[in-house]
Order: sequence, then C-alpha cells, then structure tokens
Amino acid sequence: MSTAQELASRVDEFISQLATSTDTARTSATFLAYLATAAKFHHYSLQNIGLILFQQPEATRVAGFHTWLKFCRHVRKGEKGIAILAPLIRKVDTDAGEKVPAVAGYRTVYVFDVSQTEGEPLPEPPTWTSPERQADLHQRLIAYATSLGVSVHDVPNVSNHPSAQGSYNRRTNLIEITAAAGTQTLIHEIAHAILHGQHIADAHLPPQAIRELQAESVAFVVARHFGLDTSAAPNYLALHGLKAEHVKAHMHVIGTVARGLIEAIDPTRSRESA
Repeated sequence: MSTAQELASRVDEFISQLATSTDTARTSATFLAYLATAAKFHHYSLQNIGLILFQQPEATRVAGFHTWLKFCRHVRKGEKGIAILAPLIRKVDTDAGEKVPAVAGYRTVYVFDVSQTEGEPLPEPPTWTSPERQADLHQRLIAYATSLGVSVHDVPNVSNHPSAQGSYNRRTNLIEITAAAGTQTLIHEIAHAILHGQHIADAHLPPQAIRELQAESVAFVVARHFGLDTSAAPNYLALHGLKAEHVKAHMHVIGTVARGLIEAIDPTRSRESA
C-alpha cells in the first residue's frame, strides 16, 4: 500500500508530465493546422449564436458563402442558409466634431454550416474529450459528490453548452453529465465544485482559463492514478491557450485537491495524513 509521501511524489510526477505534454500539444502539426483554420472563422455574438443553434442545432462551424470558397469548399446547391444579423456601420458626428463609427441598424445575412458544404477537408480539432468510463469508480465519484452536497444529473445535453459533455453550475451546486462523458469528465466537474463552488466568493474566482486549468489538471492526475486514458488532457489545456508554465504555477493547489480526491475515493488506500 502506498504511503502518503509516495502518493504526493506520484502526483507531482503526473503534474510535471502534464505540463510537458501540454507544450508538446501546442506545437504539434495537428494543433497548429487547426488553429490556423479556426482563426479565419468569424466570432459571432451571443445573439447570433442563439439564432444559429435555433435554426440548426447541430451546427459546428459556420461561415458565409464566399468565406467557404476561401477554404476551397462550396455550398451545395439547394442548401438553405442560416439567417443571422449583421450590423450596419455608419460614421456619426460627436459633440467634439469628430466622426466615429456607430451601429446604425442591422441587416439579415446568411451563413452555412460545414455540413452544408463540400470540398477540401478542414483540419479536425485535436481530441479533447475522454469517453472512457470505469463503472465502479464513476459511482464512487457520484457518491463523493453527493457527500459534498453536489448533485450529479445525467442529461441528454448540457444546459447552455451544446458541445460540452459535462458542466458544473456553482449557483445550483449541480453537475450535468451526458451519456458520452467519461469518468475523467466527472472528475473534472467535481474538481470545479471543490475549487470554484459556492464557498468561493465571485470576487475571488480565478479567470475562466485558470479554472479550467485547475479542474482539468486535477482530473488528469486522478484519472492517471486509476488507470484511465488521459491522452486528451494536454489538448484540452492547449485549446484554452494554456502552457506548461501555467500548470507548474498551480502545482500546489492541483496536487492538494488531487491527493484529497484520491484518498477519498480509492478503497485500497488508508486515509493517511501527508
């Protein structure tokens, strides 16, 4: 049976491996090709994202007719466009006598999802999901979350996050998990509850990217301890713009939470104090 000191050393080693792998992921040809393509897609407002998903819930990458041609793809004949709103920009006079751009109204324009086009393939995003499940471990995690006062609900789709497989809502203390989500995703969401739950004041919450860094790093360590496939975690961090230096900067909090989780849910370990 491992001692507390051996577990701490093992956890630190896992965190160091994650840091190195994250920088490796950031410089891979697959990742760089995906970023180069993704940068050319327009970032839509929340209002337009809502319009897109209302008309085509399965949409993943959308662009205008002429933009698709730049990707060597064309919209198939007969496809119906997705209506969104584009601002009409006009220059207006200020009190200081200057002309500045301002929104004078909106017009309807049409975009098309990649599924409505054909041509040269687009680079696929690096794998960032972890679908593997360990049934017994999964149930122990749910029981542990319940002991913390956190509810875990199985849902067809995560509320307000159509592409996500799991989510933690700190207002309701609720974790939502889809059927496609693996055990590592559940660990990730429980880590959010521990690190960023209702007990943390809004003013003290770290930025979103750091919250994801902490939760995914804890999930990586715990999942590695239990023998799950953790190969997607570096890609997940890289897609959030994170680097090895960020992982190392949060090594203490990651290690503390990861060790606590392992000791709480591993039936082969005695609850030793480090």
